[in-house]
Amino acid sequence: MRCPDIFKTSETPTSISITFNSTMKNLDRACKKTIEFLKGKNGRIKKDIFSIHLVLREGLTNAVKHGNENNPEKLVMCCIHLTPDQTLQMEIEDQGMGFDWQNSADVFPDTSSEGGRGLFIMKHYVSDYGYNETGNRLFLKKEISC
Repeated sequence: MRCPDIFKTSETPTSISITFNSTMKNLDRACKKTIEFLKGKNGRIKKDIFSIHLVLREGLTNAVKHGNENNPEKLVMCCIHLTPDQTLQMEIEDQGMGFDWQNSADVFPDTSSEGGRGLFIMKHYVSDYGYNETGNRLFLKKEISC
């Protein structure tokens, strides 16, 4: 039996939440929907769209590929919130076992490898980041440029 395709969105004037099956197709849909939402909220965000998109894609890719092991029966939850002080807060959660992110955060990525750069990229494009204790929920903060 095939699992149903889940892609649910919920929006407020300052946030968007998306829940989806762990597939690359849905990951692409989530990125596109989030960027469209952000572009419509604040003209100043346009300066940061590249870095926001890059960080969002890296976080979602890690959730789909590593957290949920490409299992389409598992879900990824993503919430993006723009605060009144123009800070973008992102939260990405998967249904995986988590990982020891604190011992992985300072590893310099191998430039010849096809993977292993996500944490490094995220760390350099956001103001603050971290995970829950289990390591399956990512928190990111990005100050929006003026």
